Amino acid sequence: MTEGPRAEPASFALLDRLWAEHGAEQEWVFTSHMMRHGDLFIALSLMEAFRREHAEGRPIRLITVTRGQAAVAAMFMHVLDSVHIATPLAGPPVEHVMAWNTLRGRFDFAPGRMLLLQPWVLAQAPLRLQTLVDGGRLSYTEVMRSVLRLPACAATVPPPVGRDDRAAALALLRDSGLVPGRTLVLFPYAQSFVMDWSATLGLVAVEARAEGWQVVTSCAGKEVPLPGTAAVDVPFPLLRPFCEAAGHAVSVRSGISDILAQTACRHVALYSRPRLLDIWGLQGMGLGGTTAEMHAGDPRMTPTETAAQIWTLLTEPDEGAQSVFCPAEVGNALRLLAAHGPSGGATRALSRAGAHVALSRGIAYPGVALTEGWIQEDWGVWSFGNRASLWLSVPEKARRVRFLGHAAVSEGLPDLHVAVTLGRMRHPLTLRWPTQDPFIDLPLPFGLKPGLPVPVGIEIRNPQSPALLTEGANLDGRPLGLALRGVGYA
Repeated sequence: MTEGPRAEPASFALLDRLWAEHGAEQEWVFTSHMMRHGDLFIALSLMEAFRREHAEGRPIRLITVTRGQAAVAAMFMHVLDSVHIATPLAGPPVEHVMAWNTLRGRFDFAPGRMLLLQPWVLAQAPLRLQTLVDGGRLSYTEVMRSVLRLPACAATVPPPVGRDDRAAALALLRDSGLVPGRTLVLFPYAQSFVMDWSATLGLVAVEARAEGWQVVTSCAGKEVPLPGTAAVDVPFPLLRPFCEAAGHAVSVRSGISDILAQTACRHVALYSRPRLLDIWGLQGMGLGGTTAEMHAGDPRMTPTETAAQIWTLLTEPDEGAQSVFCPAEVGNALRLLAAHGPSGGATRALSRAGAHVALSRGIAYPGVALTEGWIQEDWGVWSFGNRASLWLSVPEKARRVRFLGHAAVSEGLPDLHVAVTLGRMRHPLTLRWPTQDPFIDLPLPFGLKPGLPVPVGIEIRNPQSPALLTEGANLDGRPLGLALRGVGYA
């Protein structure tokens, strides 16, 4: 007696309905099924590279399972075309989702499939993430590159912070009675590896208040603030600009640490064991930025000793940001031109008609010295070739640097891939058509010393000639990258 066909799990009918409602045959469709917020943030930070390598102009759709995931995805609408919330998707086990993909002919890596943003798809079976990353064999970023079929050099790119979000974050800070630049935000409750940090962070709060800072605890739902601190509930899209406006943050290793990794605030991430720092460290995963990371769970240290170390990391300057030797010619020119430039965050114009001094290799303007790879024009300068460098005299209390101008892009050649190294911080960027001012907006290293210039290096992967950009209408064949007409600060 032969057996009849095996009945499909009930979850398959649910997945059929979900696909009919949220799927798309001609789009790349990803789902964040069973993803933590930090894991999703890392995956979406690779979407610029995915769009460049695989999308071929097709829309990218994300099906999320929770509103928290959708809030994380909202930060990445510059690389996602649509985000959908399908809470019933949380029900089926991951093996059912993979089996459904296989039986419905949707398991290959192509548009019109429900692609899981999870390492399980590499083995086509559920597995513990530790089997991939334990022993330091792979970082989670490397795992996600494999999931997305990206080369090992694909960079994680944090989402840009829009002007509206920055204004909303500053309004939330001030409405909470907090002072920009003198506020410490504590994140004791978001944890990937559970440990009680309340005593240690409470002592950090005491130290901060003694210095005249204000201290808040990030709380959601029924969470209560640490003693002596106020509660604040910051939406995911505002986390980065809120902490930048506050000035200081301490997170326990979690998705919050991933989100804050490359913000322009003094951020300390805590780890309960050295092994966790080795495997899940932000620097090792390519997310580090200016974050200071610390193994803070040593049982031989008292909470007071640990809190003192955290406080030191929050307040000490970034000594390496200005450690590169500044040529005497550059330093002298910047000092000579200082009286001819604006103060504060006002734009330093790079016009030929303004004050400037010729260098043996380059040209100096008030506050900006261009030393390699630049061509002077009447309105400003063009970068020439694949590399350019400059030095900045940064005004006191500045937290961000803003480059005004545009990139060498057009509707036919819409992307320019660059990396800007500011002090010791390297920022991979994709500048897209049409660019808007400020077309580059980056956090400054912490604790810069007044009067000591900061080196800036620029790498341009694909400089374009005006001839290519205009499809032959302009015969200029020079390989150009960045059109820079001014530098400002915030």
